[in-house]
Amino acid sequence: MSADQPQKRKGRPHGSAPPLSARHLAVIDAFMAGKPWHVAMRENGFSPNYHVARFLKRPLVKSEIEKRQLLVRQQSVYDSAAAVAELNAFIAEARAEKDYKAINGFMQSKLRVVGLWLEKQEIKSAGLQIIIRGVDDEPAAPALTVTAVPLLKE
Repeated sequence: MSADQPQKRKGRPHGSAPPLSARHLAVIDAFMAGKPWHVAMRENGFSPNYHVARFLKRPLVKSEIEKRQLLVRQQSVYDSAAAVAELNAFIAEARAEKDYKAINGFMQSKLRVVGLWLEKQEIKSAGLQIIIRGVDDEPAAPALTVTAVPLLKE
């Protein structure tokens, strides 16, 4: 190279993270399958001295976990309609077996689910929203202002 040309850097560009190895992906797979982090790491060849926090701080590990958790949330839709349908199937099965105690329990559960659904609908129709972080992606409702009214003394 001539003196007037800058030297090219070898390796990754400055500030870029190394790609996830097969071992890293295997740890994430094991965690997503339900294993604790420390078990998944030991089974995939990480030493006991390698801390889980250090592994989880890697930006590519964080983004891979978030991506997979988002996919799981998108694929697992279990709403009140699904719960009622499942309870209806349980009730039909209990009726076929003439298990009246089970029918009673399932009917109570079904009534609770329907009651909660109706409450949520009533609150929405009143202009209020129930927001459960991480579950509902709806925008927050405007704040409700309540003014205290003093009681009249006789």
